[in-house]
Amino acid sequence: MPRDKTLRVRLNQREFDKIQLLAQQHDVPMSEVVRDLIKQLPEPLTGSLSEGSLYTSGEVSSPSLYTPVPSDLREV
Repeated sequence: MPRDKTLRVRLNQREFDKIQLLAQQHDVPMSEVVRDLIKQLPEPLTGSLSEGSLYTSGEVSSPSLYTPVPSDLREV
């Protein structure tokens, strides 16, 4: 699936450092770390976030560990 969306997000120094460290440890770009973390999130329960899905209910917990997706399984 083509990546045609861009997300700009403001981070504090600690958040930035965490992502940067993971990227360095796994020798991948920071954007790949973020994409891999997003892939670990559960799928929405409904078709729209505005319809009261899992994401808007505050029930989503963040992944405790970063497990990079093997390069042979990553989408191109």
